[in-house]
Amino acid sequence: MKKKVCVLMLVLLHFLWVVSADAHDFTDANNHWATKEIQQMAMKGIIDGFPDGSFKPDSPVTRSQLVKMVVCALGYKEDALTLKYVKSPFKDVDKKHWANGYINAAWELGIVKGDGRGNFNPDREINRVEITAVLIRAMGVKNVPVTINNVSLNFKDAAAIPQWALGYVKLATEKGLIKGLPDNTFSPFSFTKRSESVMMIQRMLEHMGLLYDFCGTVESIEHDTRTITVNVSDTLIPLQLGEFPNVYKNSKPAGLSELKAGDETKIIMDKHKKVAEFIEVFSKRFQGVIKRIDYSSYTITFEVDGQFKTYYIRPEARILVNGQDSSVENLKVGDKANIALNSFMGGIRILEVVRKDDQQ
Repeated sequence: MKKKVCVLMLVLLHFLWVVSADAHDFTDANNHWATKEIQQMAMKGIIDGFPDGSFKPDSPVTRSQLVKMVVCALGYKEDALTLKYVKSPFKDVDKKHWANGYINAAWELGIVKGDGRGNFNPDREINRVEITAVLIRAMGVKNVPVTINNVSLNFKDAAAIPQWALGYVKLATEKGLIKGLPDNTFSPFSFTKRSESVMMIQRMLEHMGLLYDFCGTVESIEHDTRTITVNVSDTLIPLQLGEFPNVYKNSKPAGLSELKAGDETKIIMDKHKKVAEFIEVFSKRFQGVIKRIDYSSYTITFEVDGQFKTYYIRPEARILVNGQDSSVENLKVGDKANIALNSFMGGIRILEVVRKDDQQ
């Protein structure tokens, strides 16, 4: 009996471990509107959970917590650790405060400035204008407009945004880092949730080109060896898959079996850069009938569900006729085609035609 109980416990533990791994060790981050972004930031080592295994996505984020995320996102975690016991420039931050090193690093990087009275208020929740300013400074923006008029901001409560923050808000909204609330207000002094801060940092990293480790096209997937080969600028790069990678296809959760050769992909490696832990693929495919081929502009017009659509043929586009590599010159008006678009830059990436009369 004792042996059976032990076996059952092992099976249970294995099941729980798998669930935890899928949630990336956060017990409360599944089925949240920011699940994907939370997973991405966790894989990059930018965010940590609480001792009980939770992330508390809907709790307010403190100023010190936000600073730690930003410093880690920019790759200055080691610098922060060396500054851990260095005296803070802010009189209300003790050397023993858990975030002292991160605050010191952020101050040296010019990301934080304090309240003008020598305080940083490390344990106070950060509001929306403050986080906006931190993120714009983290991006290295130097020339923030200071004479901007609030009428240039399309928010119902733009007049409530303090003058010092107007330039930061304008830049942040233009760059897509932060958006208004559903009622078209900015709510400058509302506190920011942990999930909202993760989303903003994710957008910042993507804007800076620092979010993904590899962007390219899936060349092949070997399930036996757990390897995905990615074509990045005509260079084939084999990557080892993590044991429980998070996979998304067209922004929805998916399984490895749903990934196909030719899918465009963005990959995040684990924080040690050894295995692929986050894989997102995009597949813009449709069927149409070729109505016009313009060799001067290198475009093809298709009839798709009664509508005419014209697309540019990318230089690296692959043209297939009956499964064999071919060329644009071999295409014919009236051909029925399967088309895959480049999700990142637009244009035709794969065009496949099947002609029954040409088959042997």
